Amino acid sequence: MTIFQYPVIGYQEEYYKVLEISDRSGSSTAFIEFMLGTINQSLRETIEESKPTGADYSKRSEYALSLLDGWFDRKEYMKVCKGISTATASRDIKQLLTDHLIESSGSGRMTKYRKKQAATANSLGGEMDDRIKVWNNRGT
Repeated sequence: MTIFQYPVIGYQEEYYKVLEISDRSGSSTAFIEFMLGTINQSLRETIEESKPTGADYSKRSEYALSLLDGWFDRKEYMKVCKGISTATASRDIKQLLTDHLIESSGSGRMTKYRKKQAATANSLGGEMDDRIKVWNNRGT
């Protein structure tokens, strides 16, 4: 498939109709207008998809964490949050660490981050142990 065929996908019926009109009239104006319109629409969709995720930290970080799986670095965070600066990415990551939403490993340029794991029985530690003791000692 060529780059010129891509914008026509989904508009094949209209494409052939306009092509026939241009052929019958001996003028390519209708065909050119159709192609320019579909290319314009394709470009608008591409631009919309590549817009930055927004200036709001909470929306941006929520969006990033929904897409990032496993360990990631600042560069990967910036790829997900298109259009933010290195400084903004660093501030976001620092805030995510402060909010205990992510954890880090390593230092300096080698630092990696990941979402904190959901609480489990083992991570509840003493609280779960206390509940078990109460349950076991209920009849004594």
